[in-house]
Amino acid sequence: MKYTFKNNIFIASKGRAHKCITADFFNQHLLSVNLVVEPQDWFAYYKEYNEFHNIIVLPENDMGLGYVRNYIHKYAQDKTWANFYWMLDDDVKFNKVVAGKIKPVDDLNFFDELISTEESKKFAQLSFEYQQFAWSAEKIFTDNSYCDVAVAINLEKTNKFGFDEETGLKVDRDFTMECLYRGHKTRRYNHICMTSPSNGSNDGGLKPIYAQSGKELEDCKKMVKKWGESICNIQTKPNGRTDLKILWKNLSSHQNSLF
Repeated sequence: MKYTFKNNIFIASKGRAHKCITADFFNQHLLSVNLVVEPQDWFAYYKEYNEFHNIIVLPENDMGLGYVRNYIHKYAQDKTWANFYWMLDDDVKFNKVVAGKIKPVDDLNFFDELISTEESKKFAQLSFEYQQFAWSAEKIFTDNSYCDVAVAINLEKTNKFGFDEETGLKVDRDFTMECLYRGHKTRRYNHICMTSPSNGSNDGGLKPIYAQSGKELEDCKKMVKKWGESICNIQTKPNGRTDLKILWKNLSSHQNSLF
C-alpha cells in the first residue's frame, strides 16, 4: 500500500492516539501528512500512526491551543516549499455538496486545488463550511468571516504575526479577526464541507479545558476587551453554552474607524 505524502498539511492532536479521526480519514485516502503531538503522547502516536504519518513532537506538554498553533505556524514559515499550509483539528471528516446533497469525497485533491490558483493568493485564509450549513448554502463561498477547524494559511500574508495565545479557546477566531484587521481577506468554501463533534464532547483534545467552569466565558471576555463591543459581544446559546458573537461586517468594512 503506497501513501502520498503532503508535507504542507498539519494535524494537531492531543490524547487521541487511540482514535485520531482526521488521521484515520487521511489513511483511508492513502494520504500521509504531519501529525503534531505532545512529548507525553509521542510514543502512543508513534505506535499507532508512524507507519502512515510523519510525527512531529512539540517541545513541551500542556501549553495550550495557541502554543501549538504558533509552533506549526513557525515550522511552516521555516520551510520554503509552500505558499500555504493546512492546519487541521484532529476530529474532522470531509464531504462534498452536490445539488444540495451531502456526498462522500472521491479523493483529497481539493486540498491542493484550492491553494494553487492565482485567486487563492488574494486570501490570508481559506477554509470549509460546517456540514450543517453547507448543504443549504446559496453561494459557492463566503468571504471575510470565520475560518475554523480546517484552514489553509497564506504564509506570505501572515508571516508578520501569529496566534494570540492569551485568547485561549477563541484563538482561531481571533487569528481570523487579526487577518481582517490587517486588511487581508478570508474565504470559506461551501462545496466542500466538514463534520466535527461539538466542542469538548469527545475524549482527548481540549475536553479538559472546556470542562473548566467559566473558561469559555473568561475567554469571551478577553475577546470583548481586545476588540470592543462594536466588533464582538457575549451571548448564551439555547443549550446554555457561552459563546462569542462576532460582527464580521463591522470588522471588515470599518477597520480604520473602529480601532
